[in-house]
Order: sequence, then C-alpha cells, then structure tokens
Amino acid sequence: MQIKFFKTICLIVLILPTLCLAQTQLKSATMGTAGGKTESASFKMWSSIGQAVQPGNATSTNFHLYGNLMALTRDLELPSVIHTPPTSPQQAGADIALQATATDNINVSTCTLLYRQGGVKTFTSSEMTEAEGVYTGTIPGTNVGANGVEYYIRAEDVNANIRDTDVYSVRVALGDNGITNSSAQPSGSAQSAYRLISLPLAATNKKPADVLEGVLGTYNNTKWRFFELESDQTYTEHPNTGDMDPGKAFWLIVKDADKTISTGAGNTVRTDATYSISLSPGWNLVGNPFNFSIPQANVTLQSGAALDIRSYNGNWSNFTGSLAPFQGYAVYADESTNLLLNPDLSGVAKIKADNLLAAKEGEWIIGIEAKCQDALDIDTRAVSITKASEKFDSFDRPEPPVIGDFVSVYFPHPEWEKMSTKYCIDARPKLEDGDIWEFEIRTNIKENVSLSFTGVENVPAEFEIWFVDQTHKLLQN
Repeated sequence: MQIKFFKTICLIVLILPTLCLAQTQLKSATMGTAGGKTESASFKMWSSIGQAVQPGNATSTNFHLYGNLMALTRDLELPSVIHTPPTSPQQAGADIALQATATDNINVSTCTLLYRQGGVKTFTSSEMTEAEGVYTGTIPGTNVGANGVEYYIRAEDVNANIRDTDVYSVRVALGDNGITNSSAQPSGSAQSAYRLISLPLAATNKKPADVLEGVLGTYNNTKWRFFELESDQTYTEHPNTGDMDPGKAFWLIVKDADKTISTGAGNTVRTDATYSISLSPGWNLVGNPFNFSIPQANVTLQSGAALDIRSYNGNWSNFTGSLAPFQGYAVYADESTNLLLNPDLSGVAKIKADNLLAAKEGEWIIGIEAKCQDALDIDTRAVSITKASEKFDSFDRPEPPVIGDFVSVYFPHPEWEKMSTKYCIDARPKLEDGDIWEFEIRTNIKENVSLSFTGVENVPAEFEIWFVDQTHKLLQN
C-alpha cells in the first residue's frame, strides 16, 4: 500500500507544473472515514469512503500521506462576481455606495473596489467589507464630480485566482452652475474675435438661450452672435440653431470683455466607452464632450480615413494637440462617417508630426499669408514633395470655412471632383519647369489685401519663382 502511494506521488510530481515542487505546503488535516477533501494553496486532496486521512504533513520535498489518495490537482477556477452598477446619475460630491456578491469554488479571499475620476490614468483601490457573502465598498464624494467617475470590482480567492468586472462609468449630476469655463470669452471685432465653443457635458437646458443669455444678455447681434454650420456648409444664426448637445461646436463672438460661460445644470457623459459624433460630408464643427482633455491620438474617423482637424484662434491652423473642454474644432470628412473619441487615457500613444513640415533635400514648401486689416489667413502652402501626386492625395488639405469679416487664400481644384473644391495645401511631386500653382484670394472687407511669402529660399537655385496677377496684369519676380 505505501509503495503504491509513493509510486503514484512520484508520477504526479513529475507531470505537475513547477509549482508543485515549490515551497507550497499542505497543512496537516484529518478526514473521517466517510471521505472528504483538504486543500491548501493551489492543491486539493481527497480520500475515499472508508479510508481516513490521518494527521500528517505534506511538502514539496517530503510527502507523508495516509489513506487512499484519489487525486492531486491545481485550482484554476476564477471567482464569480455579481454586481449591478447604478444607472441613474449620482449627485456631485456625494459618496457612492456599491455592493457585489462574490463566490468561489473554494473561498473568496478579498474583494476590492478600484475607482478613478474621468481623465485620470490610474485607479485608487479600497478593500470592500463582507457581510453574509455580500461585499460593500464606497467611492468617496471627493471623487464624484465634473469629470465623471469610473470603477471596477476585483475578487481574489485563497489561491490567488482573480476576477475583474468590466469598468463601469457613473454619470454625475451637477447643480445649477454646472461647469464654468476657466477662460473668459475673447472680445473684439468680427475680423478676429470669433471662437468655436462647445459644452463638456449633457446640459439639462441645452438651448443656446438657456446656456448663454444668463451671461451675455438677451440675444442682440450687436452684443453677441451665435452660428451653427449646417451639413450643406451654410450658416444658421441664433435663434434658429440647434441645441448645444455634447460633441457639437458653434461659432460665438462677444463684444464685451470678461464674459465667462457656464454650462448650467447637467450630467457628465459616460467615460467607459468611445464617444461617437456623426459627421456629414464636408466640414463639421465638433467639441469635446468630456470635462478633461482628449489627446488627438485618441481621436479617429470610423471610416479609417486620415484625420484632418483644425483649430481657430483668430485664424485657422492645423491641430495636433489635445481637444480641450469648452473648445471647438473643425473636422473634414469626404463622406458620412463618425468621429470617435476614446476617453481612456491609460495608454495614450504619441501623435505623429505633420509629414508636410519635414521636407527632404530637393523638396520645398512656400507659405502664402494674407492679411486684410485684422483678418488673417496664414495656413496656405504650395508644396513640392516627392511622394505627392499631380492629382488629389493625402497631402492635399481642404480650405476650412470662413466666418465674420474674413480673408481667405486657397488653391481652386473643382476638377478633382471632391467634396471640397478649395484647398489650403496643394502638394505636387518633384518640381518641373513651367509648373504653376494657381490660387485665389477672397475677402468681404473693403480694404486692400497684403500678401507675404515664406520658404522661397528653399526652392532649388536653378528655378525662378514669379508671381502673376492675371486680373491686374502684374508680373513680379
């Protein structure tokens, strides 16, 4: 009998993973003649009916087993967690009490609540308390605010098997003031003071009048103006605009300085899933629906096309930063698609630099900048780059929309048969003798437009560059 046991044990030791040879120890135990099991660490031991297991000791180096050993196995079964997350918004500043039931085939060791505010990379952990199989934990009210809050629950059994629930988002209900922009709205003329504005939450009263008139007064287009860009690329002015839904941006200009916008009451947007904004073909004005910045690496087009996003600060510029709360941005789409914003910042990749800003030897960029009084257009560029095509390609960028009193410089290309017929970047392959970049200037200001050119010195010396004004029959080297 004992010889058989030792042979069986030797065979089991040879085929089990290295764990069975480590310093895992089975505690002494006694089993009755009715059979049963004893367990410790990652192993279980059974005895059959009629064969009692006597007090003894078993280690990885010296086994002493008595009775009829039936099996020696490792516990790989994960605990089970049953939890129902809150579905309604929770009050800002109030503790959130959560409960879960955790069970295991052996025994649950600990149950932990892990939580964080929206926009935070790491979770804070707090051990939950147990009563009659129900575990209770609390997210402190100091973490329940304008960024929303996320959490998950982790159960671990005595053999270090771990089960994590999904990450859940709790929407937070904010009071009458809601969220206040940290910066005042810039004031000034229609040539330079328009800005794009959005709301970083789902406002309870989301009509522009409800959001803005408390600060800016009753709508008066000599005091402030508010526009929405429609899908047909035309503008609608307040009070005929749509609601200020999260993810939408609008044009706003104010005459008086020091006007700070607040959202009013509302609920934070869920942060446990990608936020989708519907885009129409052409330019779309979008905003960040979260009260924390979203890196551009977390922003993609569902169509898989390259993201063309611009910001406006009195003039347009190509944007490579993070989408900030309360700000607005212009996004171009050649076809109907969705803009996807991922609020999970735990693994953010770096955004690649604009590939047009690093011309190689023999390649060049000429910038064309236009100024008319205080109105500027400084993002127009004629480019010669080896990888470009004579026709439309990913290097070419459409001209963004104009607003207020403006000046606009662009390359017309209706023959490309794209949604946009005007381009602020026109990239061609290697320069050939006689190449022409034709551009147009448009303004609604009754004043002369001054032009300046940058990067001319980078054009190969064997070429001359001439500026030709066909309207006024002017020719300038």
